[in-house]
Amino acid sequence: QQGIQQQQQQQQQIHLQADGEAQVPVQQLEVQQQDAAMQSPDSSENTAAAAAAGEGVAANDVVLQKLQKAQDLLHQLQQQANQVGASSIAAVQAVAGVLSSLAKHPDEPKYGRLRCSNTAFQRKLGYPAAVQLLLLAGFVEKQLVWQQTGSPTAQGDLQTAGGAGVPELVLVYARHDPGLLWLVLSVVQDAEGRLLGSC
Repeated sequence: QQGIQQQQQQQQQIHLQADGEAQVPVQQLEVQQQDAAMQSPDSSENTAAAAAAGEGVAANDVVLQKLQKAQDLLHQLQQQANQVGASSIAAVQAVAGVLSSLAKHPDEPKYGRLRCSNTAFQRKLGYPAAVQLLLLAGFVEKQLVWQQTGSPTAQGDLQTAGGAGVPELVLVYARHDPGLLWLVLSVVQDAEGRLLGSC
């Protein structure tokens, strides 16, 4: 019986030793995982930072695209003015004047509504490139109904060509993006300065 008991005790010691050896690597692995989690930066913060960086790059690309488009339109505007024997400087100055007045008085409707059929508009801004520059700065084209006196109807720009009065194409400043407005204005003013300097 003593021999049997000794054999059983030896087997239990072997099992305990085996279990202990098996537990050690598991415990070490858990400690290593905890250390790695403490040393590595938070994944959610990394994701947010990467997303913010991506948005910043995309915003810069949009700005560069609008700058390039404004410069291309200014070049076209000068060509269109020269083709009809008009002053390219006067055409650029007309666009600069509209945008400058709007930037100084963004809340005054008279600076944010341009009647395309108006004689002064046709003479100073009646170029496709000039209209495109205004659209780039935040204007939109709308068909508005005007009273015979030339004033907007009571419904304002909500009244369309189906109402009483004379429908006209009107450029309305509706974007209300000061940054975009100043961006286009700065490009136009730079072109105006170069043209005046070359005279």
